[in-house]
Amino acid sequence: MNIDYGSLMKYIIIRHLKEFAMVWISCCMVFGMPLLSLLITYKGICIGFTLSSSILCYGFKGVTLYFAYIFPQCIIYIPVYILMVKKGYELCESLYFSGKISFKGKKNVVREYLPILLILLLFLGIGCIVETYINSALVRNIVGWFMKQ
Repeated sequence: MNIDYGSLMKYIIIRHLKEFAMVWISCCMVFGMPLLSLLITYKGICIGFTLSSSILCYGFKGVTLYFAYIFPQCIIYIPVYILMVKKGYELCESLYFSGKISFKGKKNVVREYLPILLILLLFLGIGCIVETYINSALVRNIVGWFMKQ
């Protein structure tokens, strides 16, 4: 089984950057908090569906397969997403729910969050690299192990 790492890396980066940009842009608007709630709900449903379907298909080995799918990169992604949602919530709250702020004041508030946004973006990039190269090799080995049995 050959993996085209360039295409895989491009797909993973685009997928995560879209979500990252959507969260931060929506947090600069009034509907940021409902969107964060929907995102958390969607992620929870996806995790539950994937885990339950892998268990239904493969039994106990399905748990192993599921953890192979998420293992190395989720050590990076989970803290990034938690901080992204937390800081996005704080940004939305400070922009719209802490009183009247002028446009210049809003720009200053957004500028305060720029360093954390760049740090989260850096770690998201590291997670994309780990998902592309390490996780694909791990999943290939686990699936090969399933096929032997």
